[in-house]
Amino acid sequence: MPDFFYRFLLFESMFNYDENYVYTNLLQTCIKSGIQKIEDIPYMYKRVTFNNNIVYTYWNENKYYAWLSIATIVHSDTTNQFKECRPSIKTMYQFKKLLENFYLGKHKPKIIKKKSKLKWIANEKI
Repeated sequence: MPDFFYRFLLFESMFNYDENYVYTNLLQTCIKSGIQKIEDIPYMYKRVTFNNNIVYTYWNENKYYAWLSIATIVHSDTTNQFKECRPSIKTMYQFKKLLENFYLGKHKPKIIKKKSKLKWIANEKI
């Protein structure tokens, strides 16, 4: 999609902080690998572990004007901390969609098919 679409969708003027390109690139790498698990952490934070073993802890409040404005990305021995900045609008939108797809996929209602007792009794030999 064109970049102006994301700006229109999320209204760039409503953000408190400027875009950080390093943050954007790191989060894009995580998004491409997919989510392995999500944990809730006290005080409005979430921790996401991606399939490439990168652990991403982020501020999960004030959507969108300060959402993702505090974050830590840990990969092997490297720790990147971001404060008072944000990823690009496009990356934020992709991350939001990735989270929605993860939760929808994980919490699908399960349909349990049970065998009818009448069929079981009818097939039983006496």
